[in-house]
Amino acid sequence: MISVHRIRRVSIASSCVFSAALCVTSSARAQGVGDEFALPGATVASVSGAESPRVNPAALAMGRTSTRLVHLDDLSAANTFRHADTLTWTTGLPLGFGLSLGASWVRPVVRDTATGAYATGELGLAYALDRRLSVGVRRRLFASGGGVVENTSSLDLGALWRPNPWLAFGAVARHAVGPQSPAQGLDRTVAGGVALRPTGTDAFTLGADVIVPW
Repeated sequence: MISVHRIRRVSIASSCVFSAALCVTSSARAQGVGDEFALPGATVASVSGAESPRVNPAALAMGRTSTRLVHLDDLSAANTFRHADTLTWTTGLPLGFGLSLGASWVRPVVRDTATGAYATGELGLAYALDRRLSVGVRRRLFASGGGVVENTSSLDLGALWRPNPWLAFGAVARHAVGPQSPAQGLDRTVAGGVALRPTGTDAFTLGADVIVPW
């Protein structure tokens, strides 16, 4: 599956987000994904495919092959306007592993002045411990960034538990290791969530995330 998106939105900071798979608007900033711009409806317990590395890398173990290309203009609560382009590819591997490769180019603008633009390359890897439980990591390498993120890297850690087809729990530590720069959308947070799938499939999903800075 290949998906291409062009999004323009204003995002508002929040500590708790309720979202549904059918929702049409959401907040990238509120979802706690900073420069990464997850699409509406993606929660840490319900995400799949090419959204997984940015929301919960443990979901890569579901083994879905997909490609995602996004251009986004985003205005954060800190009045930092960001232009960004991201490309992500995910696939399953033998023995319960999942893999993602991605790249992004982010250009923050503060008071009409471009500042701290940076590029990233990423690698995600997940492993299914059994049919219900998986764990995952994502490593990102930064280039440029006006000295704030230049030549550094970050690490995200995730877990996903699906005890049955209609219920799932997820947890993620974002930027557990790496640079912190709120103006550039790089915030260290912990997110936990639950998702309900009344039909036992991805046809309709209700999810809720709680996001806490740390």
